[in-house]
Amino acid sequence: MLGEMWVQDRASFVDVTLGASRLQALFRSYGEDGFDRWMDRSIPLGQSVLMIIPEFEHHSLGAFVAADQFRRHGLWVHMGIGLNREELTKLISSGRFSMLGLSVATRKTVEKVTELIDYIRANNPDCPPIVIGGRVVDDARMIERRTGADHAVTSIREAIERCGLAAVGQELPFDSAL
Repeated sequence: MLGEMWVQDRASFVDVTLGASRLQALFRSYGEDGFDRWMDRSIPLGQSVLMIIPEFEHHSLGAFVAADQFRRHGLWVHMGIGLNREELTKLISSGRFSMLGLSVATRKTVEKVTELIDYIRANNPDCPPIVIGGRVVDDARMIERRTGADHAVTSIREAIERCGLAAVGQELPFDSAL
């Protein structure tokens, strides 16, 4: 809703920034206060996802929501927040990730995402599948072709299926009140 209000010029930069900050604070406090609940709903299946918020991307809420959904599906999630490409390459080569997830919010960063993916692939010969998600994915095939990502998806379930990852079998309910 904040994003739509921003696009329609019905909310100022301050309104959107404060709203997004409050959402992130709620999301973080829910995780801290209810850590045991988070752990109860996570069934680790031995596969890891590295969620990447590139250093040039300014929107992070979607990546945290995606990470939570991956955990609900039984995957371990590591967050790579604001790392430069050298740091990311080192992290990728040191871990055994089953998937790299890139959270991309706007078309303004697609060229930089393409450069980042090219760099990651050139410096990680055993690179896991790279998946792009976020608001930028309105035409998945075009985003895949343009960026060199293995997959561009609009849901966590789709990312899991397209990468062939083991996950909790049942669909998880979506609470539209959140």
